[in-house]
Amino acid sequence: MNRRRVFVNSVLGVALVGAGLGTYLSVSSAGQSTAQAARTVVVSKANLTSTVTATGNAEVVTSIGVELEGSAGVVRKIYVKEGQKVTKGQKLLQIDQTAAKQALKTAKNGLRSAEASYETTTQGQSADELAQNNASIAASRTSLANARTGLKQAKASYSLDKKQTATTVDIAEDAVDQAEDAYDDAKDAQTSTTSTDASGTVTTTTTDTAASTDSAEAAVTSARNALTQAKQSRDSTLLKDRQAIESQEGQVASAQKALSSQVAAANVAAQPARAGAVKSAQVQIDNAQVAVDEAQTTLDETVLRAPAAGTVADVTAVKGQSSGSSSSSSSSSSSSSSTTSTSSTSTSTTSGLVTLTDLDKKQIEASVAEADVTKVKVGQKVSVVFAATDTTVVGTVTAIATQDTVTNNVVTYAVTVTLDGNAAAVRIGQSASMTITTGTATGVLVAPSSAVTTAGDRTTVTRRVNGVDSPVVVETGLVGTSGTEISSGLAEGDTLVVPTTTTASSTSTTSSGAGGLGGVGGGGGPR
Repeated sequence: MNRRRVFVNSVLGVALVGAGLGTYLSVSSAGQSTAQAARTVVVSKANLTSTVTATGNAEVVTSIGVELEGSAGVVRKIYVKEGQKVTKGQKLLQIDQTAAKQALKTAKNGLRSAEASYETTTQGQSADELAQNNASIAASRTSLANARTGLKQAKASYSLDKKQTATTVDIAEDAVDQAEDAYDDAKDAQTSTTSTDASGTVTTTTTDTAASTDSAEAAVTSARNALTQAKQSRDSTLLKDRQAIESQEGQVASAQKALSSQVAAANVAAQPARAGAVKSAQVQIDNAQVAVDEAQTTLDETVLRAPAAGTVADVTAVKGQSSGSSSSSSSSSSSSSSTTSTSSTSTSTTSGLVTLTDLDKKQIEASVAEADVTKVKVGQKVSVVFAATDTTVVGTVTAIATQDTVTNNVVTYAVTVTLDGNAAAVRIGQSASMTITTGTATGVLVAPSSAVTTAGDRTTVTRRVNGVDSPVVVETGLVGTSGTEISSGLAEGDTLVVPTTTTASSTSTTSSGAGGLGGVGGGGGPR
């Protein structure tokens, strides 16, 4: 493309020079008028900035659609709502657990059966010894079961007492509130009357028109005493219940140890069984244990938990309806971006029973034209303006696509800008205009870009000295938004001629020749 441009510029340059020369020879006075009408500028030092502009929409960096890892089921409980912040592992929802609990119970029964079969296989003592050992083991198991039942009852008693005493305390607190309200009403109902007799003595009389203040105050005291007693009764009752639970837990532990001891004694007394039979019985136990573990996992998977901390963006699950199942999580992003007048939009969505996002991290994905993307580098700072809220946020270029996107024969590349930490108030989907700073130069000689002409590898400007214009070869650096850096060939204070276009017929021919020549080599890219 560059070779073609050089060739075209060269041909046009020759043609325009010829045309300009012919015009100059035929209308010399017109050329003098053009020189006098051209605009001039003085070369000076300044700070120069090069930027690339684009537009886009704010989006989250990460969005996760959370699904159940196990089988589908009817949603029974939903623990979160849209906009709620959650921590990793927090419950999101729960599906029906009836089948899972039954499967776990069956698996545990199978494990117990396998364990009993293993005992039968490994026993070798006499019938009397076996009966005695079995009786002892059964008694120990009964003791353990009774202890567990007692523990369960103790916990149930504690739960019931806790609920009942809490209700009693709540009633007492309500009574205090009502008594205090009545007392306030009684005080508010008092009226005062002031009178003056003939001697000038002032007498103030207070009358209760609603209720007796003393009676109301006594009611408050009585209610507060009742509340204190309710709390003390609650604490005493719950303390006894906790002590009962601890006692039952001790009995369970003791019964468990006794059972373990009886089983151990029976095993010691048993004669060695055949190795193959013992191995087979052990395999049955192992298989039964696997079934228990799988059933427990299935039960655990009926509860959907947050895989990571975040904010609930959407809840598609509906209580009472069946949920789908999968074992995948995916991220979602949405962006709309453009460079100058070219725009493109890309959207990727994800679904789940619950969708989590990280609202603390936001980004914008913009489409930058191929002519500008070469200037953009990862790490460059970006000024992001949200016009709707008149907010400006600083961002950083964090990714540049290597694969192009072609839309209506326009080639663009996706550029990702991550917003800094001060973007908490930015809403998802908000439109933004971005200015990417691609280069800066401080204290350099700057000339208007329209005064710089490039033809092939030769870059020139027109310098005016004592009223005489002459071309000067220069070397350029950064091409910014306000001019072009002149790295050599000029000095500060030099006067340059900037081509202008006039409408007079006598001067437009000559100006077109000069201006056209300058325009052939001009451009907005780096020189």
